[in-house]
Amino acid sequence: MQTKQIAGRIIPALATTTALVAGLVGIELYKVIDMRSFSKEVSSERMKCGFVNLALPLYAFSEPIGAPKKKYNDKEFTLWDRIEIKGPMKLQELIDKITEVTGGLEVAMLSSGVSLLYAFFQSAKARERLAMDVTDAVEHVSHTKVPTYRRSIVLEAACSDENGDDVEIPYIKYNL
Repeated sequence: MQTKQIAGRIIPALATTTALVAGLVGIELYKVIDMRSFSKEVSSERMKCGFVNLALPLYAFSEPIGAPKKKYNDKEFTLWDRIEIKGPMKLQELIDKITEVTGGLEVAMLSSGVSLLYAFFQSAKARERLAMDVTDAVEHVSHTKVPTYRRSIVLEAACSDENGDDVEIPYIKYNL
């Protein structure tokens, strides 16, 4: 009964908040359509971030901020950027390709989700995966089959420069 009382009070708030958020998203969508129809570049200056509290009632809008920029070898990137690599290839070939694309950064570890595909400290048995196809290595380590409808695998690499310092690079989109 207590759960029913709490839920009874939440449902009207969820419906009104959802309607409000959908309306605000619609307004922002109209701005994007308006900018595209006049061949203008979509700029973040016209967009707004909104904070809404219907209990007070409080509506606050602010200018959106850009994604933080990071750098490796004089190349800037944000969390939205990816390094795209076209497969199929062996795991060792992929590591060599990442080193080439990043301008000589050494790949210390390579993972797919929570599955560690390669690490510089792995045993000789684990290094046998270097001769495997990337998709097969992901399936072998994660113990799950890559679905046939999947077009790419997101990989994360931990790299280091010639001084041995850790360098962050964008995620890798490995196209199947």
